[in-house]
Amino acid sequence: MPDLIERYEKEYKDAIDIIKIEEGQLNEANRKHSGHQLYYDQKKAELHSLVKFMDMKVNTIKSSLYVSYTQTHDRDLTETGKKTYIEGESAYLDMYQLSLEVKELHEKYQALSSAFQSRGYAINNLTKMAIATIEDISY
Repeated sequence: MPDLIERYEKEYKDAIDIIKIEEGQLNEANRKHSGHQLYYDQKKAELHSLVKFMDMKVNTIKSSLYVSYTQTHDRDLTETGKKTYIEGESAYLDMYQLSLEVKELHEKYQALSSAFQSRGYAINNLTKMAIATIEDISY
């Protein structure tokens, strides 16, 4: 899982560079924009599924620890006591931490998707401005 998270982080950093529209690169940005937007929207969808999967894994660990504390613990614990013990278990904490990392990535990709949408509007506006400038010169 850490390798997968690292790969998504790298792709996110690469996307930050793609979003920038360099001077004189309007045609290229316009041509590649829809492909980039689709690619990163797909990555966002993958991360959404991964968030759901991680939630399931956290709940599975939580459930198995609950059963363990309910059936095999020497003394009776209240529900709050069981919850406190479960939330202190390293297996639960490790999976919960991974889950939080995946959720953070998903939120980054949601913001990236919005940034690509804004970039599309900017490309559209810049293209209209360039056309208007050409039309002004020709009159």
